[in-house]
Amino acid sequence: MKKFYLILSLLLANSISYSQQTTTGIIIDNTTRNIIPFATLELMGKGVGTVANDKGYFKWNIDDKYLNDTVTISALGYDKIYVVLKNIINQNKLEIKLKSRIFDLQAVVIKNTQPKIIKVGSRKKFMFFSGLYGSPGCFYAMYIKVDSNICGIIKTVGVYITKHGNSKGPLQIRLFHLDDDSLVPGEDIIKEPLLITGSDGGEWVDIDISKYHIPIPRKGFFIGVEWVKTSDEYFYKGGISGIEGYGPVLGHTSEFDKCITFFKYPGNVWYKVNAGGGEMYFNLMVRARLSTW
Repeated sequence: MKKFYLILSLLLANSISYSQQTTTGIIIDNTTRNIIPFATLELMGKGVGTVANDKGYFKWNIDDKYLNDTVTISALGYDKIYVVLKNIINQNKLEIKLKSRIFDLQAVVIKNTQPKIIKVGSRKKFMFFSGLYGSPGCFYAMYIKVDSNICGIIKTVGVYITKHGNSKGPLQIRLFHLDDDSLVPGEDIIKEPLLITGSDGGEWVDIDISKYHIPIPRKGFFIGVEWVKTSDEYFYKGGISGIEGYGPVLGHTSEFDKCITFFKYPGNVWYKVNAGGGEMYFNLMVRARLSTW
């Protein structure tokens, strides 16, 4: 009889379900009231979150069990804010306002000499399987090591886009400092979005960022790629086991002797990609050109 009650209790425990609440809203600048695209709302440590689209709009279906948890709301170029989820659920015409963040970039002294161009990052292509998939709000980022003695600026950044998935979908390039404590992607280096869209696939896509005069970080930096949402037409099913993805599938390479690529999705921290194993490691195919003197 005791065994019966134990089994019954386990069945009842597993049958517990939570009702869901739906919240919708828009993310705007607290001063200009301009919409802020691609913001992220996440419950850190819970692996739960959602993202706003290019119009600043979001819709989030979430279990009641999270109502007392704190939501972290962030967007490129803005200070993060923290709100208790139950305070924004079921509000009509919800507007979440973020404050623009001031980025303190180190001044660059440009010498009157012909700069030398140095290429860093991935140089080879090794497509062992179809590539790195993602969905809106997901990131991959690879560490770019540089000589701490060189001076100059980051001239271009690029990513290899495969022919898999929906290559014409949108991506956002993000540059991150190295976090000294955790050795993962840290603070953003540049506050403006660097968008890629409309690629035919099977090619490198590079963006010239020389106009920003970004100094080469002496401790190196991360080139990150984020899937951002603009239209449902970029969702697809395919690839390994018919998984659902969004937008392009990114290239990966085995040319490095260790894993230097990290992954993040809404509601979770950065963690190292452990694909491969043994003496072979798969890393994101990103690259940069540095203008040095």
